[in-house]
Amino acid sequence: MSRDLMHSKELKDLVRDAYCAIEGDTSLVARTLYEPADLVGVPEVALRRSLGVNNHLRFADIMAGETILDLGCGGGIDAVIAARRIGPTG
Repeated sequence: MSRDLMHSKELKDLVRDAYCAIEGDTSLVARTLYEPADLVGVPEVALRRSLGVNNHLRFADIMAGETILDLGCGGGIDAVIAARRIGPTG
């Protein structure tokens, strides 16, 4: 019998506790992965809590008007950048 870990309170608690335990400003991660122009308008709080491992958007040919779903969005940096690219009709 398998367990559905995506809906496991134990897993959710573990991830939440791990993120809460991170101390200090981790914005260097974002500033290393993204171009400065991409980070314009991204809330400072999102930058300070950045734990990303890659800038996936540099590979995405996002067009105005498209619909984007950001799963596992962390601090939301990719969501903000994608929203800027798709514009108000996306």
